[in-house]
Amino acid sequence: MIGNKIYALKSYYQTVKGIIDFCNEKSIKYIILGPNRRNNSYLEPSLCKSLGLYIPSKIDKQTYVVGYEKDKTRKMNQENGIHATQDYHDLIAKKLYKTIVDNKLLRLNKCRSSYQK
Repeated sequence: MIGNKIYALKSYYQTVKGIIDFCNEKSIKYIILGPNRRNNSYLEPSLCKSLGLYIPSKIDKQTYVVGYEKDKTRKMNQENGIHATQDYHDLIAKKLYKTIVDNKLLRLNKCRSSYQK
């Protein structure tokens, strides 16, 4: 099991690194969103935690967004343990927005109304 986990982390990192290299080569701004901790299996929370620690240690932390939050009051997954709830979508939207704003990843053009003088 341990060998499979280490292999999986390295394999996942190679995929992420390939995407980052492509983005850098093409001058594309990017954000890496970590996994949600689904609760439909016993091992998945542990694997997601490991991924959430491993990947940011290998890449620019400014562009990595943790895909979960320890919140015992809000359900982040539907009853099947796989699909995300609206609370999860709202959480991720806020996290992505903060990352976009903090890292100035989006340039907003201010429109001047023809009514302004």
